[in-house]
Amino acid sequence: MAVNARRGHFFNLEYSSYSPDWGSDSDYEKAFFDYRFYITPRVGSTFAFLNRIELSEGDVPYYDMATLGGMDFMRGTYLGHFRDFNATENTVEYRHTFRDGDGLSRHGVTLWLGAGSIGEQASELYQDWVVTYGVGYRYELQPRMNVRADLGFSNQDEVGFYLTFTEAF
Repeated sequence: MAVNARRGHFFNLEYSSYSPDWGSDSDYEKAFFDYRFYITPRVGSTFAFLNRIELSEGDVPYYDMATLGGMDFMRGTYLGHFRDFNATENTVEYRHTFRDGDGLSRHGVTLWLGAGSIGEQASELYQDWVVTYGVGYRYELQPRMNVRADLGFSNQDEVGFYLTFTEAF
């Protein structure tokens, strides 16, 4: 997993199949695609992009359904509020580290805007959007390891506050 990336690409593709033929109590399939890229136009400023989609079919258990929300994805909605067989999310985040004399300080801020959608069928994705946006504060405890405090909002009248280590994505 990428930790506090500043440039480059991250790609993850997963496929899971659960079948009684393989010893499972369930019968369903899941596919997950996660693509992120990072651009640093100048030292101390990074644009981070997250694009992910999760598709499933069959008798998917509630706990394994696709979700939106939480401290890493769609901050501004609580984890699991939006849950269905399929989900997609696209988020852009700007990360800025303040200057301290000739170098960078340990303090920074972030702004983000994300849009996601869920649906029982994949064809229902991109119809009803959940939009989240917010601001965060970063303090670098040690190189490439931040304490982050994020305050997110959504168009669903939800608010999320998260205090944790590492970046969201």
